[in-house]
Amino acid sequence: MTSSRGTFLDNLAAHARSRGLFVLGITLVALVIRVATSPAPPARSVEAIAAMLGASVNGSVGPEDFIWEERGGLIHDALIGRRVLFLAARPSGTDLAPTNDLYRAEVRISRGGRPVAVRRVVNLTNTPLGHEHDLVAHGRWAAYATSADGLVQGLTILDLAGDAALQQARTRSERLRAAVENWLSESALRGIGETAVLFGAPPKQARFELTQDMLVMALGEDALPAAVTLADASVNPGPRDAYALAAQRLPHDVTPWSRFLEATTRELVGEGAAGRVKRLVTSLRTRALRFREATSSPPPELPAPPASETASEEGFPPPRVATKRERTMPGEGLWIPAPGVHPLPASKPEAPPALFTTFVRPDPDRPHAVVHLVALDGRRLELRPVPGTLAPRIPTGLRGEGRIPAADVPSAVAAFAAGPPANTPPLGLVVERRTFLPPRADVHTLAVDRFGRPSIGAWPFGEDVPQEIRALRQTGAPLVTAGRVGTFSEADAVLLDRSALGVTEAGHLIYGWGEALSAELLARALVLAGCREALPLATSPDPTGLGFFQRKGDELDARAHVPGMSFLPERALTGSPTELVYVVERKANPDAPLPEGATWEPDPATQPAPLWQPGIFAATVSKLGAQVRLAWFAPERFTFHIRAGEKELSHRFGGTFPGTLGDAERPHVLAAVGLGTGRRKGPRGLAIDGSIGLKIGAGAGVLVVGDGPVRIDKSESFTPTPDADATELPLTADEGRPLPESRVVGSMRPRAALCALPDGAVLVASTTFDTDEATTEALVDAGCARVVALDRGTHLNAFVHRAGGATLPEARYEQTTLYVLESPLRGRASTLVGPTKPN
Repeated sequence: MTSSRGTFLDNLAAHARSRGLFVLGITLVALVIRVATSPAPPARSVEAIAAMLGASVNGSVGPEDFIWEERGGLIHDALIGRRVLFLAARPSGTDLAPTNDLYRAEVRISRGGRPVAVRRVVNLTNTPLGHEHDLVAHGRWAAYATSADGLVQGLTILDLAGDAALQQARTRSERLRAAVENWLSESALRGIGETAVLFGAPPKQARFELTQDMLVMALGEDALPAAVTLADASVNPGPRDAYALAAQRLPHDVTPWSRFLEATTRELVGEGAAGRVKRLVTSLRTRALRFREATSSPPPELPAPPASETASEEGFPPPRVATKRERTMPGEGLWIPAPGVHPLPASKPEAPPALFTTFVRPDPDRPHAVVHLVALDGRRLELRPVPGTLAPRIPTGLRGEGRIPAADVPSAVAAFAAGPPANTPPLGLVVERRTFLPPRADVHTLAVDRFGRPSIGAWPFGEDVPQEIRALRQTGAPLVTAGRVGTFSEADAVLLDRSALGVTEAGHLIYGWGEALSAELLARALVLAGCREALPLATSPDPTGLGFFQRKGDELDARAHVPGMSFLPERALTGSPTELVYVVERKANPDAPLPEGATWEPDPATQPAPLWQPGIFAATVSKLGAQVRLAWFAPERFTFHIRAGEKELSHRFGGTFPGTLGDAERPHVLAAVGLGTGRRKGPRGLAIDGSIGLKIGAGAGVLVVGDGPVRIDKSESFTPTPDADATELPLTADEGRPLPESRVVGSMRPRAALCALPDGAVLVASTTFDTDEATTEALVDAGCARVVALDRGTHLNAFVHRAGGATLPEARYEQTTLYVLESPLRGRASTLVGPTKPN
């Protein structure tokens, strides 16, 4: 019996035979028409091939702007095509000036070596504001440079044999995704391996060539030599390393399924279909989450404890988070030290933890929706943003390293995934004052100033970046502003893995993360934790989460705070494709340099609270044969007041000079420094509490205290402000150079000089000498730009009295005195504010 399947196949074969001549005829006619209407292949010349490549991308290609990859064989090159890399100039940017992009294509070659056609053209760089140039090749390797704004932003080494060694894929499914991505973006299933060569200080020019095993460079106008090994990206920066050379092999990470499906659909079908795929994936994921929560057992709960805990004066750790629930999970809202990160690398053993963790459930209707919170001590920790190796994508072609610099690794304690939520348009990014993306006005921003102080809030400066800002990252609309939950869009309601960063009134930072959250739910958790401002960070499908670093001998162990976090903290040490922020311990010891053999040590007298972090350091240096004692007063740890001495001249304009501190202030005095008294003839100026009682003269220095950091003004530019104290003093150094005033010879007596460092620290130098030269030079060598001698004119003996020292500070002195009072050690994080507008 004949099967129905066999009958069907026999009938199909018979039908094909009966129509064979007809089909063959149609095919021949089509071929004739194709040959008759196709343009003639270009001539067998370099110029003709360049013109054909340029026409394929509507650009221009020079004869020296393309290189052939290795042959694939006669049949392969004729039917599929031989691969070629080429630079094509196309109009780009706001002024439509032509810039190069790097392309890859397949060129079909005839048996006689004549190019026939170009197929499968892909743009490998796509840098609208960057200019790729100087394409070179050697065997399986190629390299090119990317320039923008007149500087070489970096070099890229291509391994044309593929990226198998750099793939993070481990399963068959992951390898399949990697192969499809390679095919769509690089026209080869095996992909292209990439090594980024980066410059911390970009040169104006770079010449380079490939050898069998390395990229050899001549950098800058001086042609400084450097090299990068092709196999492992090890760097030989040359004898000077003037351009802070670094190199890194770029891994091919595993793309989440949702993003892979969306990107593949966009490439193959179009943007509309990709949007539909995204909405479908989101809908399915949301339904699965709702079903899982509905069918899960309720979490264990206990009656909520009374909200009796109050914050400490320093605001750290924060008080227990009041969730407004009648029943809470064990430990919910209770801050506990982050395991494994105490003590900090450079802290004393008695110092308290600097990182605390807790969790809260801000939605009464979703008992399984948990937000994990991490409190970061703003007094002792600093943040450093780092762009990833692949994201964000910069129009100029500039890349980030995606890793913690080697110099900061010893002090690193944590890192978290940063950048804006997925699908946010490009927003401002500045790192180490290098602009990756220009900032936009009024966008919520994390900014870090040059002294490591973080601030969060709406960006008030437009595209301008003030000199004092060291780094910034903008991430979009705020989650929390002025202590209230922000306004959210429809996209913010999608349940995603979300993260955020906020700042409290006390100057500390709160990091928040949770699975399957809306933006509003995360914002409510941050408000409960006391945040005044908060901005969104990365969301799924990008990596999200925070990890801690723990030292085990010489090794640094990295672990995620919560197992469900997709961010891998160890990638912060080797190179993360996406951007991150790492957390370092703030350096509490003096930064002021000392000559060889001298060291800063905590002053043995009374220290400001807390005692586990000394705020006064001392050192002794030798200058001009004199032993000069230096006292360093830490920034943000003290307030300073000037009080008139008993023998000070009286107020010349009807007022009175306060001579003593208030009763509440006296217990906090840790030092008293003599300033001398004014001469009756031509007295030096004096102002206390904003009231000028003795006129400030010209050509001198003015020590100003009480209205912010201590500073030294020139008398011509000094303007009194309310509540500030100021005294005119001899200016003995300016712009880091001693002035003739420092060398005026007088009596051999105790002398003192003072300066304020840029970070707000105050240095006082004292010795016995016949000029102010020894104290001035000691301060200039310690990094001081402007120095004043502490002598109001009567050449009295200078003194520095210390609480707990040999001579205690007195309530009042005969000479006018600078009092140093301890202040609470508060968090340094703040709300971002704009420049003060003049009245």
